[in-house]
Amino acid sequence: MADFIYGKSYDLIHCPDYRHLLEHIEESNLRTGVLLYCPQLYIGRLDRKLFPRASTGNKTIHSFINQIIQERKSENGVGQSIYEQLGTQRKSTDHPLTPEEIRSEAMLLTIAGNDTTSTALCAALFYLGKNLHAYEKLAAEIRTKFSVVDGIGQDETLRNCHYLHACTYESLRMSPPVGSSMWREVGPGGTSIDGEFIPCGYGVGTGIYSIHHNPKYFPRPHDFIPERWLSEKDGFICKEQADIPFAAYILFSAGTRACLGRHLAITELLTTIAALVLLYDFRISHTENGELGCGHALGRHGRTNPGEFQLYHRVTSGKEGPILQLRPRKGN
Repeated sequence: MADFIYGKSYDLIHCPDYRHLLEHIEESNLRTGVLLYCPQLYIGRLDRKLFPRASTGNKTIHSFINQIIQERKSENGVGQSIYEQLGTQRKSTDHPLTPEEIRSEAMLLTIAGNDTTSTALCAALFYLGKNLHAYEKLAAEIRTKFSVVDGIGQDETLRNCHYLHACTYESLRMSPPVGSSMWREVGPGGTSIDGEFIPCGYGVGTGIYSIHHNPKYFPRPHDFIPERWLSEKDGFICKEQADIPFAAYILFSAGTRACLGRHLAITELLTTIAALVLLYDFRISHTENGELGCGHALGRHGRTNPGEFQLYHRVTSGKEGPILQLRPRKGN
């Protein structure tokens, strides 16, 4: 994401220098999530006392963003990164963005584009590891259509991997990275929703998780059923799902507030999952850590499904696991 947003890669896979930022982002999101529901904690900065690690992490993230911005300014280049495009817009319109607004947008993109995609990928791998029939069907599709990993995403073949799309959409339905309500404040004059009048100043919202698990829209909502997303010509087997409007699937919100990066996020997930399935055989670890991320029969209300990847509200989501065992495929 740093490469896409700022035009500079920090290569966290091979270089450990900035890996700590990922943990700081999750800690910072925990504090932000609590403040969203209880902004009074900001008075007297009580939030810093309640979440000392989150406050420290937040400072580290801001310092990192400031460092990148200063580096980009010193290079004084014109490129295709989001940051540079925002800077160009600032100079060329009648309503220019201020430097602080550009910095704020860059900060949002850094966190939102990183945290949500990693959660989505973890969820997809969890469900594939837990559902052997889906894993085997997906592996057959990917390994039939691709022979080398460099070919993934180079043409229309990825778009035609229907079962890959189905698995991705279904894992995102079951464990949406942003599953809580996206609150909005009712404006002057109030509004009516489903026959109920809501006065001005009230906050309204509907949890994405709750809609995605409503049996009215998604039969057997707590089961991982990729086939519900397939058309009849692709082997549709969940007939009752055929009449459900796609509008009930609001992973990226909707309308003017819909996520601008949704197409990038889906493409990133499809490409990564396809590459992993092509290069490796994998399964949920058979060690004691293999249950990490699962619900438990004796768990709290809503967390008793061992087949559901558990997420924790942090504005986006906190998570643990899954722990996988991977084996390189012969010839790759």
